[in-house]
Amino acid sequence: MNRLIVADGTEAEIEQVMKKIKNNTLSVFKGDYVGVNPLDEKDVWDLRTEFIENEKSSAPCFCYILRDVITVK
Repeated sequence: MNRLIVADGTEAEIEQVMKKIKNNTLSVFKGDYVGVNPLDEKDVWDLRTEFIENEKSSAPCFCYILRDVITVK
């Protein structure tokens, strides 16, 4: 990390995130969003409830587009 150019508090925030990763307590796919499957618009995931990646697969997957996020087609 280049301490000359990062914002104040960046190093402390990175340390906290690293602790969460090591403790397996970081929820990557969680927030105030709704995900919609582009192949089936009836397949919707409310991300206020955590989406656990690889819970039912052996490879990383997240086949949802966040509603209200601009996409380019």
